[in-house]
Amino acid sequence: MSGTIPVTVNGKTYLSLKAVAKEFGLNYATIVARRKRGWSDCEIVYGRKRKKKARKTSSFQVTFRGKCYKNRPTLSRAFGVTIHAFRKRLDRGWTMEQALGIEKPPPKKANVQIVAGQTYKTQKDMLAAYSVHKTTFNARRARGWSIEQSLGIAAPPAEQRHSRLSKWIEVRGRRFDSLAECAKAYGISNQTLSYRLSQGWTPEQAVGVHTHKARRQKTRIVCAGIRYENYVGLARKFGLPMKKVHRRINDFGWTPEQAVGLETPPGPEQFEVEGKAYQSFNHACTAYGFSFKTVSERLAKGWRTEQAFGLIDPPVGRHTVEFRGKRFENVSALAFAYGFSGRKIIDRRLQGWSLEESLELVDRPDYQSGLYREKYFEKHPELKAEQCNVYFLALKDQERTEKFYKIGISVDTKTRTKSIAADGYDVQIVTKISLNLYSAWQVEQMLFEEYADQRFTPDSATFGGRTECFRFQPDEVENVTNLINEFSDISS
Repeated sequence: MSGTIPVTVNGKTYLSLKAVAKEFGLNYATIVARRKRGWSDCEIVYGRKRKKKARKTSSFQVTFRGKCYKNRPTLSRAFGVTIHAFRKRLDRGWTMEQALGIEKPPPKKANVQIVAGQTYKTQKDMLAAYSVHKTTFNARRARGWSIEQSLGIAAPPAEQRHSRLSKWIEVRGRRFDSLAECAKAYGISNQTLSYRLSQGWTPEQAVGVHTHKARRQKTRIVCAGIRYENYVGLARKFGLPMKKVHRRINDFGWTPEQAVGLETPPGPEQFEVEGKAYQSFNHACTAYGFSFKTVSERLAKGWRTEQAFGLIDPPVGRHTVEFRGKRFENVSALAFAYGFSGRKIIDRRLQGWSLEESLELVDRPDYQSGLYREKYFEKHPELKAEQCNVYFLALKDQERTEKFYKIGISVDTKTRTKSIAADGYDVQIVTKISLNLYSAWQVEQMLFEEYADQRFTPDSATFGGRTECFRFQPDEVENVTNLINEFSDISS
C-alpha cells in the first residue's frame, strides 16, 4: 500500500495518506489499515458506522391450545402455577394440562412395603411402626443395609469401615454405630464431636472423658528490653489500639519501639524530578498537576520520568498526536492541554471539524462547513435514506441569564439533548419530526437560511451547537414550530 494515493475528504483532495493523517491528527498506520480494508475516503478519516446486530428471537416459545407463549414461565404464570412446580410435574411425566392444573393429576402409584410378614401401604406407615426416622432409614440403606437391618429388626453388618456416610466410633471399649449415637449417649452435639475429632482429639477427649490439653503458641514481643506476652499487652502498656500496633509491626515493618512511639518511624522515600527532591512520589505528582494514577501508568509503560511528568514529548505510540510541533500521548491529552474534554474534541472531529476548529484556535466557517453537504450525499447516496430527526429545542442556562433556541438534526435526539444538558443547559423539546437523512438536512438548511437574521451565539465557549442557535419572540416560536411540522410528510 503506497502513501501516494490521492484522497478526497470534505471536498478537499490530499496527495497522500500521510497528508490526511497529519491534517486530521490521526495515526498513519490506522489510515493505511482502513484503506487496505476497502474503506472510502471519508470512512478512513471519520470511521465506519457500526451496524446494529439483529435481535435474536426467542427459541423457547411454547404453543398451548392454539395460543403462543413466550416461554414456559410465561405459560405457567398465565395459569397461576409456579415455574418450579410446572417443570417438576412435567419431569414426572404429567401431561401439559395436568401440570397446569386444568386436569386432575395422575393417580399415585402404590408403594406397598412388606416387612416380617406385615404389609404397609406406605413407607411412612412402616417407619412409624418401628419408630425409625426417615433420615436414619435412608442413611442406613445408602450404606448397603437391608430393610430389616435399617429398621433395627436384624443386627447391622458385622464390619463397618469409616466413610463419609458411615462413621462408627469406639469409646472405652463400647462401640457406637454412628457419631450421632455416641454424641447423644454423652450429652454433646454431633457437630461438637465431629469438630473435635477433626482436630485430632482422641474419642475419649472428644466426648469429655479425658481432658484435652491445648497447645497454644504464645507470641512474645520484646520492646525496650521488656518482654510482652502478646500484642494486647504491648498496646495496653502504651495506651494504643491493638490493631494499630499489630499493623505497624506486621504490615509496615516497623520495630516494636517505632510502633509504640519510642522511636521515630521510617519516613517515605523521596522522589526526584528535574534534580529536585520531593517528599514522596505523590507530592511530585501534585506539584506537576498530574494524578497519581496517570503518572504511575505512564511509568509502567516504560516512559522516562520526564515524559511521565510532561516535561518532554511522550514516546511515539499508536494514539500519539502531533499538533503545532508538540507531541501528545493521545487526543484526550491534547484536549486537556487546551482546556477541553477528550470526548468533546472527538465529537467535533467526527463532525468534520479540523483540530484548530475543535480546539477553538480558529473561528468555524458558516454552517455549510459541517459534515453534510451536497458533495457528501453525492459520494454516499446510500446514506440518504437513513432515518433522522429534525429538532427544535428551547435552551436556558442553569443560571437563567440567557434563553435561546436551537435547530438541528440528529439520529438520536434523546442522546443529543443529554449532551447539551451536560454543557449546563435546561433543554426542552419544542417539536421534532422524523425524515430521511437527506430530507432532514435540506429542511435544516432551509430553516437556517430563513431565520439567518435571528442567529444568536451563546456565551459558553464549550457549547458544541453554537452555530445553530437563534433568538425568537413567542409568536415566531409558533411560526417555526408550524413550519417544521409542515415537512413531516416529506418522502425520500
